Amino acid sequence: MSPEKIPLDLYITPHKLQEVPQQIGGDVAVLVQAFAQEFVIQHLQRFAKRCAIENIKPPQSFPAIHISTNGPQHLPGPLVATGARIVCSAQAPKTFEKNLQTSSVPAADPKKPASAAISEGIQLGPEFGCDAINFSPLLISIGPNTDAALDQFKLRDELLPKLHVLVRTVQSSHWELVLRSQKWDLNYEQASILANALLADLQGVPFSPEIVKHKSSVLSVILKCLGILVNDITQTLKAVKIELKSLQCCTGAESIFYIMRRSTDLPHQSVAFATEGIQDFMPSVMGIDNQDLLGKMEGFVVQGMKGTAQNHQEHVSQAHAAIRNIINSTLHKSLLPFCQITGNPDANMQWALYFWNIVQCYQVIIEGWTDNIPFANLSQVSSALPELDRLFQRWKSGATHWKTLTDEEFEKILQEHNNKLDHGKIDDHR
Repeated sequence: MSPEKIPLDLYITPHKLQEVPQQIGGDVAVLVQAFAQEFVIQHLQRFAKRCAIENIKPPQSFPAIHISTNGPQHLPGPLVATGARIVCSAQAPKTFEKNLQTSSVPAADPKKPASAAISEGIQLGPEFGCDAINFSPLLISIGPNTDAALDQFKLRDELLPKLHVLVRTVQSSHWELVLRSQKWDLNYEQASILANALLADLQGVPFSPEIVKHKSSVLSVILKCLGILVNDITQTLKAVKIELKSLQCCTGAESIFYIMRRSTDLPHQSVAFATEGIQDFMPSVMGIDNQDLLGKMEGFVVQGMKGTAQNHQEHVSQAHAAIRNIINSTLHKSLLPFCQITGNPDANMQWALYFWNIVQCYQVIIEGWTDNIPFANLSQVSSALPELDRLFQRWKSGATHWKTLTDEEFEKILQEHNNKLDHGKIDDHR
């Protein structure tokens, strides 16, 4: 990918170009070369990399007529004789430099002023050599905060041209990620402070020691195993998610992130986060529910290996007890407030003898039981905590409930039950 292969659209007022064609044409030709060589190429290279990651074929472009460093006509003619649109391409960088060096300074003519940009380039060529006609940024300071950051970390001034390119070609929200890449070879602290300093300078913020003050970036907190305490855990987790999503956008990398408290004194809950492409990996491929995994991880962090099983088992036991209590309490009441279903305040659920001692005895049945949990004694069922919590919430909302049967409904259910017994589909526990 090179400048001479990229077509560019120009729009120049026709009568202005006709009045001073050499002046406007030459100045615009140099701008076209600089724009294509120092701006367009970097953006299209990033675009091509992103297309490769997404397996997308980028649109094909065809070069147009090249600009010329030799007058009097530096630009090709407009597409329409009286129109303003001109389609052209830049020259190859070395060709452009060579053409400038071999050109002669146009003779002064007040009626036909020459291009100041072309004349300046021609005069620079013999004095400074081939490398002089290069549109890369000079060692120009970006601002006092950036200078202070470079001095603080003893980074060389040669980094400045690269920083100029960075701020022109990359969104500010991605600067820290780019600065942490292998190409820049900066550590997490350096990348974070330098990114903040760049943003402050470009926003015109005066120098402030606070901007270049030592502080840990969000991802440095993660990579240091959360060894640094943070004041606002919720905001930090939000920032971490934004960082991981930005990393995915920049590189296509997918991330799974788990965080749990290492002490029961911390009030926050365990959190699981995964980027879109890998959200279902743990439950579908590994067969592990995220909430179960977080519960075991938290138990391990707090109490070690013994705590892993104990902590998870305590949560499961509490969920079983809560569901048993709500099943038995609603068994004593009808769907209408304060009315008894069974007439027996001591009636309790009996899993093994559910049909004979509950359905037949009291002519009630459970409706709305979830498909993910077998209809059996909960202590003998292996279910994930989220599913148990979901079942409990269904009982609380009334989605799962006891239903009083009419005589006709009971006779139908009794017949279905007897048919299953006759065909050996269920066992008779009487």
